[in-house]
Amino acid sequence: MAAVDALNKFVPSPPFQEFVCTHHPQMAIRAANRVGKTRHACFKAAKHMVANPSSRWRFVGPNRAQVQDVSGLYLSQFLAPYLHPKCYYLEGKGWNTSTIILRNGSICQLKSYDDRPDTHAGTSLDGVVLDEPPPKAHFAENQARVIDRGGQFILTFTAVNRPVGWMRKIIEEQSWPQVVVPFQRQNVPWYSEEKYDSMIAVFRSSPWQWAQRVEAEWEGVTEGRVYTGFTEENVRKQPPRGDVAVGIGVDHGTVAGHQAMTLVAWRGSQIWVIDEYISEWGTTPEQDGASILAMLYRNGIKPGEVLLGVGDTNFAGGYRVNDLVEDAIKAKLGGRFPPFRIRNADKSPGSVDFGMRCVNHAASRGDLIVLEKCTHTLDMFRNWQGGRTFGTDDAKLSHIADGIRYILAEILRDVPQYARLRLA
Repeated sequence: MAAVDALNKFVPSPPFQEFVCTHHPQMAIRAANRVGKTRHACFKAAKHMVANPSSRWRFVGPNRAQVQDVSGLYLSQFLAPYLHPKCYYLEGKGWNTSTIILRNGSICQLKSYDDRPDTHAGTSLDGVVLDEPPPKAHFAENQARVIDRGGQFILTFTAVNRPVGWMRKIIEEQSWPQVVVPFQRQNVPWYSEEKYDSMIAVFRSSPWQWAQRVEAEWEGVTEGRVYTGFTEENVRKQPPRGDVAVGIGVDHGTVAGHQAMTLVAWRGSQIWVIDEYISEWGTTPEQDGASILAMLYRNGIKPGEVLLGVGDTNFAGGYRVNDLVEDAIKAKLGGRFPPFRIRNADKSPGSVDFGMRCVNHAASRGDLIVLEKCTHTLDMFRNWQGGRTFGTDDAKLSHIADGIRYILAEILRDVPQYARLRLA
């Protein structure tokens, strides 16, 4: 009877009321830590499975242990009286099967992001819950599972410790219903005052994640990030006024055409990142040249006003990629010479560490300003942990980091307070 009470007497927290009581084809639950997002998702799934015989659900967690110990435990509490005799849950060990089966024929598959994406394919479902931000391949496979049966596709997550820009873009551009649940006293009525205060104290110990873990924001700062000198004080809405020099930093990525380009303005040691161009897919030098010109023009800058260009040393077909992009810009403008040159970045021993120290020092001194519109650049400063493993989200941020490092190091290398950062 205890489990019957768990299902029939459960009172949803006020901000989750709409979520548990309504059917939406797609829904995002962006919540702070410890506000009950997974428990409420389990309640919603259990309620549907019990009320609708032969319904088919799936819970997907970040790893197999979490699926068993967290969502698996909650589901066992809600579903115990309704389970098929051969299906059971042992606390501390988990489910005896990877598919929960009810006496009424309803099922719930338990999967994780540890599984290969293709193992999530091939089944039509009435509901899928992805608990915490998924890899893109797992997102796509599971979203497809609810199409045939007109089911529900639900994301529950705290947007911390990983870039989730691609997921945010889908949710906002497709106008998904969103439930946003911050960690506030009225949203966690089951906590005592002492427990609530102790949780707040815990969250305050990692202030760089406060926005995500407590306020349920999309963006915060990832623990272990490289550029610890960067804070929200380095972000501005408006570009600089008055006379400034203009430069472009270029990184060609691991494959020619996969480029990240940063447009900066500077006056003395004060530097503003005023725009960016990110090529997520393979492009030609002609396309990259056109995109650079578009970036300049939308900021009211003539190509001839670019004082400095610095790029990686990649080659394609025996030619410097920098030269190919220069030629593409020259051809686009119809001139005899490119309006600016893209010189090779410094690749001497110690140059990477020196450049990174310049960037971090500029941020901590307030010499570096990034405009709000430069979302990829802000994502890098807030989240990049130094990863460069091909195909990972962190490695994608490294291309932006490299382009910024090339141009800032070149600008600041002879400024006295930065020149001393070269330790070699």
